[in-house]
Amino acid sequence: MAYRTPFWDSATGIGTLSQSTYSAIITLVTLYGIALSGLGVHLTYGMELSGAAAGAGFFLVILMTLLAGARIHPLVTWLGYTGMALLLGAVSGPMVAQYSAASALKIFSLTGIITLALGLVGIIIPRNLRFMGSILMTGLTLLIIAQFGTLFFALIGFPVGTAMHVLDWVGVALFSAFLIYDFNRAYRIPFTVDNAFNAGVEIYLDFINLFIRLLSLFGEKKD
Repeated sequence: MAYRTPFWDSATGIGTLSQSTYSAIITLVTLYGIALSGLGVHLTYGMELSGAAAGAGFFLVILMTLLAGARIHPLVTWLGYTGMALLLGAVSGPMVAQYSAASALKIFSLTGIITLALGLVGIIIPRNLRFMGSILMTGLTLLIIAQFGTLFFALIGFPVGTAMHVLDWVGVALFSAFLIYDFNRAYRIPFTVDNAFNAGVEIYLDFINLFIRLLSLFGEKKD
């Protein structure tokens, strides 16, 4: 999501924020998304989603993401973010249900610790890491293409276990780098409501993607 258009700021009439208020908004937006995804997981936990249902779910996630970024009205943007986070959790519910609750909670806590640690790194690094943006987006695009390709080969019967394992590790590295980058960028732009909201959404997405990768790699599946 762009950081340049003063969308929320023009709607609220609020100018530059203090660092503490700015950080609080980022935290609240991030936690709001995580909580909604948790609710989504709960709603579909243990269910078996068909390929068509999962595909429809991911299509709706993309639609809600576009709605959140359309910047028509603050309420529409917030509803788009709400739908995106809830649906992303819902389509992940069946996958999360494959792992024990204790294991999922442990990985969730680990993801939180990693997020805080890498976020601190991103904030205290004196250099502006803006140059990393295009590199990370290229990496993300290639990862998405590789994942869809792997899923295609899986559907036609090819063994893809090793490839999925490698892609999970690539995802961990990529979203860890995104966390450093997004925190670094968030604290080197004006402290406004608009920028705080966008930063919170980006950090939420980093967190969720990192959690899913770590759960796939280190989670303990149910017997």
